[in-house]
Order: sequence, then structure tokens, then C-alpha cells
Amino acid sequence: MLITLHDARILSGFTLMDAAIACDITPIKFLEYEKDTRKIPFNLAKGIKRLFHVNLEQIFIGAESEYTKVYLKNVSKSKVNLSLIKRRY
Repeated sequence: MLITLHDARILSGFTLMDAAIACDITPIKFLEYEKDTRKIPFNLAKGIKRLFHVNLEQIFIGAESEYTKVYLKNVSKSKVNLSLIKRRY
């Protein structure tokens, strides 16, 4: 199951501000990346992977609105495996 960058951040226990500071970007820029992950530079994506303890393959690549259209339709058909995300606590 793919998750959005926003979901990965929340499940890892980071606020928008915390994640932006850890990535050395502005919160506005991080929010832009959450809305469309196609815009994330590769080096930043690798940092996000380490920060949130996720595989990049678990993050939906594309506009968050597309994720909503395509993937949330199927949630009732499949179980979401949140154990793939390691919490920061």
C-alpha cells in the first residue's frame, strides 16, 4: 500500500515545521512537496527516507489529489499495513 508524503510525516511524529527544519527547507516548500512529490529533488528524497524511516517505494509519487482519486477508492477493498512505517518515538 502506498502512502502520501504527508501521511509518512504524520505517522513518523513530525510536524510540518519539524520536517522542514530537518530537511533545511521552508515549511511552504515542504508543503509544496507534500502536495506533489514529483517536485522533490532526489537528494532531498533520500533525506526524507532516512528521516521518516520509510522506503521511497512506499511513498506515492505524484499529486496528492491523484492519490485521493485512485488509491482511496481501494482502501475498503484492502487492509492498510501501517507496520511498514516505523514511528520516531
